[in-house]
Amino acid sequence: MTKVLIYQIGYGQWGSVAFEKFLQLKRSMNNIDIAGICDIKPDRRAAAENTAKKAGLTIGTFSHSFDMYKDAIEKQKQGNIILIYDAGPSELHAAHLIKSMEHGFFHVAEKPPFFSRREKRKIDELTEKHGGRWTVDLIEDESPVVKTALEYARANKIRIKRIGAYRYNSIALKKLAFKEHRLGVTGGDLLDKLLHEAYLSRFLENYRKAAIKKARCDFFMISSVEEPKIIGIHGKLPEKKDEIATAQSSVEGLFITKNAKIPFALGSGWLGVPDKIKTVVNRIEKQIGSVLIFSQIMSADGKSFADEELRIFTIEGTCGKSKVMLLGDMKNKKLYENAGRKWKQLNLIELEGDQLYRVLRNAVSTAEGKEGFSITRKEIDFIMDIILEARKKILKRKINLEKEAEKTKKYVAERVKS
Repeated sequence: MTKVLIYQIGYGQWGSVAFEKFLQLKRSMNNIDIAGICDIKPDRRAAAENTAKKAGLTIGTFSHSFDMYKDAIEKQKQGNIILIYDAGPSELHAAHLIKSMEHGFFHVAEKPPFFSRREKRKIDELTEKHGGRWTVDLIEDESPVVKTALEYARANKIRIKRIGAYRYNSIALKKLAFKEHRLGVTGGDLLDKLLHEAYLSRFLENYRKAAIKKARCDFFMISSVEEPKIIGIHGKLPEKKDEIATAQSSVEGLFITKNAKIPFALGSGWLGVPDKIKTVVNRIEKQIGSVLIFSQIMSADGKSFADEELRIFTIEGTCGKSKVMLLGDMKNKKLYENAGRKWKQLNLIELEGDQLYRVLRNAVSTAEGKEGFSITRKEIDFIMDIILEARKKILKRKINLEKEAEKTKKYVAERVKS
């Protein structure tokens, strides 16, 4: 019997979570096996082996993706279907995706799938040649908040007039403040955070393109507070200007559909919630009687700061002659509607498992030939085109690296206290 064999690259914080989801899927889907895991660190390989052993499974382990792919190729020759899940370093995502396409494997990439238009062109070329056998684990597509809002908008025939989405966390503050987090974050906030807003394309019927009017970077990512240097998307000093990593950004423009031009505003960042966004959100919090910004104090190494996270979207439109607004709180899994002067909370649709579980289950079912990827190439292109164009606009202007590094250092110093 033909089986789907799952190989996973990376067993870090996110990779270990995904591995548990595959173990869940193994218990409910008879036609899959977890063939192996690849990680350069011996302790991570041992941890994966131990986790599998507790589940009654024996898996292969690989220190290098070359050996893993070699094993997968041999298993494919025996008539098995291969599914690769890549939770490895971001800078290697494109190379692994390209390799999977070349060998006819199914592939799920952790975000971002690629860093540049050059990598995108190569992947597009192979996708056309071998078929669209890849997707990205954009878990907000499986958010019950997003799904309920989409269902509500369609059922009530809402004419969308404006869209906003804002996604911030404090990962850069954590990296810069605490010694154990000194490894550079990669990709920049646009490629890391804004990428999740791919789901917005589902609200846009007959979508054609995005016209970006304004792309702004308030802060670039630095290597440390002690000796600040602007770093690149690969987590090290950039070799070229177009590799500079952003740390807090915003994008504004128009979503152009067949029948409308819909203004949008998007914001993302690694340095906590910006004060101007916090002011607006605090006002909304009072109106809805609920907290939108998650915040807790983190302390270590004699330092502390407010660890903040915000993940919301707003859909403004009309229902007949009436104005309506939807506010989705993806962090706290709540959806609010304002069809007059008051906000009310809507009931969310019920779904099996969590968001990552559903994304991976869909990937396995797609490899089995039972369905197609729910996160489509069109949806991925929608958000990646916005991100790459925004980065191009931001990095096109003259940038004084020393001044920008000091600017970010000062911002961080104001928030991280001894």
